[in-house]
Amino acid sequence: ANPNHMIGMLTHGALVEFPDLDYCKYLILVGTEMGHGAHQSFVPLAKKIADARDRGMKLVVIDPRLSVAAAKADEWLPIRPGTDLALFLSMIYLLLHEYKVYDVDFLKKRTNAPYLLTPLGHYVRDPRTGKPMIWDVIDSTAKTFDDPSIKEVALEGEYVVGDVRCIPAFQFLKDQMKTYNPEWASKITTIPEDRICKVTRELAQSAQIGATITIEGREYPLRPVAIISY
Repeated sequence: ANPNHMIGMLTHGALVEFPDLDYCKYLILVGTEMGHGAHQSFVPLAKKIADARDRGMKLVVIDPRLSVAAAKADEWLPIRPGTDLALFLSMIYLLLHEYKVYDVDFLKKRTNAPYLLTPLGHYVRDPRTGKPMIWDVIDSTAKTFDDPSIKEVALEGEYVVGDVRCIPAFQFLKDQMKTYNPEWASKITTIPEDRICKVTRELAQSAQIGATITIEGREYPLRPVAIISY
């Protein structure tokens, strides 16, 4: 639960994560019976999940056992216990290297994906302010991440700042994921390669990268997918 709580607090100040079932089109439950057996707010969530599925939401359950949720899912992935990380690494591999589906605008503006890293994995920092730096591909120079003159930040590539060769954090992530393909993950998790690919591809397509929604006169990103563990 600790990573779940930390990410929730950092992103929107909430301790517990719930899918937005009024809009969700693709829900992956990982070892949880949310809406089917036991979870926080179980009774209202059971109704919300049932209504969402009536509207066409697809439910995928990753669980070693044929739980109540797994029995009612559109797709059940009976994973070997304790191998969840291998599955998720292979899904990240597919998103980055095979399907190339990720929210570039979000990565550039809302995360540290563009921050430059030294060969030791440390941030390249501005010597005057100590702030992490990015590479502006239009001006072909390094700038602090909050420099108002930034035109276009780099997510990939290799650059030299001073006498230090560096790469964006996103490039580092891509490089680290190269070996975690579905063939590797299948041997560890016992989930067939084609099913890992299928679920990841459906998740990516359902995410509708680039789509927006207007609620009460304000426009928001629309990403109607969710992965819930706990």
